[in-house]
Amino acid sequence: MSLRLSDRKKASVVARRLNALLLQMQMVPKARMATKEQLTKIFALEVEAMREEIDALDRAAKRSGSLRDPSQREADRQVGWAYRLLDAYGAKDELSFEEGGEAREALIEAGAEADDIPFIAATYRSERQGLLSDRQGSTRSPFLRDVLHRMAQVGLEAASAFESCAICAKR
Repeated sequence: MSLRLSDRKKASVVARRLNALLLQMQMVPKARMATKEQLTKIFALEVEAMREEIDALDRAAKRSGSLRDPSQREADRQVGWAYRLLDAYGAKDELSFEEGGEAREALIEAGAEADDIPFIAATYRSERQGLLSDRQGSTRSPFLRDVLHRMAQVGLEAASAFESCAICAKR
């Protein structure tokens, strides 16, 4: 599917969002029954929404001067490590970030700095809690609400409870 974006950086952001959307949809039983046409329409709606969001963020960053702010880039890098942990270990078990803990050692080995660990751990725990809440049906994260909204736009109903969650079921 063409994203119809000439800027490679923007296309990369949209492609990652579509991958995340697809992974989140796997949590919703009815989404697994989506036809190719429904998935194409969901993706097209998401691409358009992302294009508008990226343009708005780009304008805001240019106005505020934060586009090249090193602290913003540092925070993005640290958040990325937290998401990698969620992908690698899932959300089922709490990870230890203490000295000698598996998650801490994996981060250091992969190139994270020791000073990054507290921020990465806090982000991981926050995102893990959101995933577990979505899984239990007790809350709906903004991203899950977006997924369910896109599904509704193409006529797919969402189940009230999540029967399986690939990220939550890992380990």
